[in-house]
Amino acid sequence: MAVFTHPIVRFIARRLLYSLVVLVGVLVVVFSLVHLVPGDPVRIALGTRYTPEAYDALRSASGLDRPIVEQFFGYIGSALTGTSVSASATATPLPSHCSSACPRPCHLPWWAS
Repeated sequence: MAVFTHPIVRFIARRLLYSLVVLVGVLVVVFSLVHLVPGDPVRIALGTRYTPEAYDALRSASGLDRPIVEQFFGYIGSALTGTSVSASATATPLPSHCSSACPRPCHLPWWAS
């Protein structure tokens, strides 16, 4: 392992490891907050269009009818692939999903890459 002997390489490897730990921590906190907030997110999303059929359909489409561990790993998979629950319902990547709702100056980071 002579690759990690140079101080710059060790520094970059350590920073990448710290970034990975922070990313996992943020994913856990955000997922926990979504599930700990009082109220049902499906009921809130439906609003006045609530019917039992629509509730069941949206609950299964968003994956909230699955066990919590399966939901968490699905959430991590969505975060890694760049799709959100609402974007995955339309099968579009998150940047193009956001660009339709974002004003022109917000497109600059995606145009630059």
